[in-house]
Amino acid sequence: MKNGHIQHTQAATTSTTSAPTSTPTSAEPARAGSETRGQPGTVARQRRDVHTPASETQAVNADDGGAALPVVAQPAQLDPEDPLIWRVMISALYHQKRERFLDGVDRCSQAIGMLGGAAAFAAVFTTPGGFSVPGAIVAVVGAGALCYGPGAKARRHAELARDYKSLHAAIVRCGAPLTVEQRCDFDARILLLEANEPAALGALVTQCHNELSVALDRAHAVTPLRLRERLFANWIDFDQTPAEKPKELP
Repeated sequence: MKNGHIQHTQAATTSTTSAPTSTPTSAEPARAGSETRGQPGTVARQRRDVHTPASETQAVNADDGGAALPVVAQPAQLDPEDPLIWRVMISALYHQKRERFLDGVDRCSQAIGMLGGAAAFAAVFTTPGGFSVPGAIVAVVGAGALCYGPGAKARRHAELARDYKSLHAAIVRCGAPLTVEQRCDFDARILLLEANEPAALGALVTQCHNELSVALDRAHAVTPLRLRERLFANWIDFDQTPAEKPKELP
């Protein structure tokens, strides 16, 4: 009887040992299933966040059960081809070109005057009483620089270019669309700046128009310039009125 009890106990122990030590509860498969199903949803959400515009981010997050994120509205940009913007951009570029050219002329005249003065001073001692070519050059260049005043004109154009750039910044700061009152105000400010401008050079204005047209991918609006107009655009005011045949009177 004792041996039979021992054998029965060993058999029960053997059956207990061969059985699984632990069985998963019903909660663990459910949690595992939810994690398995949640991974594709997370990847899809990440993909949508990458490819979804900012205006749709709030709706996507709400559909996925997440917290709705605030949508930041981007301010509308003004069209560079807007007549108001175009007018300001051409004026600023024109005055920048004039300032750069006149500043170069002023520096060249100063360099020529300094070198010519040194040569004329040396020629006084080598050929006393003779005609000094360097002295004549210095006199002509100095008189031209004094009468034309490239340095003062360059500074004036630099101020006008800065004023137009500041006005451009103020227009962009307002955003689009501009109201009628804002347009009237900016038009009045442009007229006040134009009242203090010197006479414009036609070929240089056309050149600025062409450069801006190419920069904004408007090659169809480029107006060809002749060679002499490109060479002397900063010296001579070329008439840029298109040549048209006179219309016959009825």
